[in-house]
Amino acid sequence: MPTNAKQRFDDVMVRCDNLVAQSQGCPIGDDMLRAAVVLAVSALDMYAADRFAEEFVKELKRRTPSKEDVDFFTEIGVGVMEVLGVLKETPKKPYKRLRKLLDDYLSRSAMQSFSQIERLYKYYGLPKIIDNACDRSGYKKLKLRIGNMLERRNEIVHNCDYDGKNSLQVISRKDVDYWIKSLKSLVDNMEQIIQNKFE
Repeated sequence: MPTNAKQRFDDVMVRCDNLVAQSQGCPIGDDMLRAAVVLAVSALDMYAADRFAEEFVKELKRRTPSKEDVDFFTEIGVGVMEVLGVLKETPKKPYKRLRKLLDDYLSRSAMQSFSQIERLYKYYGLPKIIDNACDRSGYKKLKLRIGNMLERRNEIVHNCDYDGKNSLQVISRKDVDYWIKSLKSLVDNMEQIIQNKFE
């Protein structure tokens, strides 16, 4: 059964597929393809953050506190004072408050690179979740293809997809379709890894 994060990702992928399909023969077809790339990468960002958050409270309750927890909370900007404040202010529901602090951090942090996602999932003992998901897919160039998509998204968002010589870069429906299929495969395999971890 898909999680809420996975269902939202799948729903966005349908929207991306629709943009790609409708780009054919459309006067603004290239910009529809660019929009599909940006939306697809945003879906990865959303999935990685939301899926992490879905397991957070269960994982906190399961774990014996360790230095790894202190390091993680420090990294997300929740120091000892904040944790003590949570225990004092919300003693009946401290986990709910800690989840809110995590959500605040995730809303400020983009998960649009492999290293950012793997750094986050390291807390769950999954520091190589991207590599493992790519290996699991059976496609040797999956990580490279998605890396190309991430780079193209940055060019679209930060440079409006200009090539530096006042010309728009060529964008191909075939490439965008391929990138989206690759991204779906990555997330499907990430989901399996996460489900296996928390079963």
